[in-house]
Amino acid sequence: MKLMILLILTLFAFESTEMHDVAMATFRVSQTENGLALELTFDQHDYLKVLDLTPKDVTPQQVQDYLDLSTTWVINGEERELLIDKLTTQDHHIVAYGKFDQSKENICDFLVRNEFLLEVEDQTNVLVLALPEKTRGFRMHEGRREIAVSY
Repeated sequence: MKLMILLILTLFAFESTEMHDVAMATFRVSQTENGLALELTFDQHDYLKVLDLTPKDVTPQQVQDYLDLSTTWVINGEERELLIDKLTTQDHHIVAYGKFDQSKENICDFLVRNEFLLEVEDQTNVLVLALPEKTRGFRMHEGRREIAVSY
């Protein structure tokens, strides 16, 4: 039920082309045949404002550098590097696509520490783990910066 509510909130937040009421970023981690992939959707205005950037400054490398500072990914007890290789924009949002290094093994434990855009008032970061065993969703915010999941 919680996952359904998170997904509905995500859809409403990203469907609107007007100013949003909820500051939110969605991290969707999924298993592909090549390993673990990430699709991250976040508000362009908030990102540019917090990092004092112009739209031209936002590149896959720049987003990756900010993610390296604001998130930590630990999979099966090992910290993993995330490689952002593509960006798109959709209705005032940036969508970043990436993959984790050395991530073809089965996931037993997953831990994320996340401070992505927490400088934005009432920022919520939604983590969706869409793994073959089970899809689970988690809300992260100023008071909940770490999620640990065991499969």
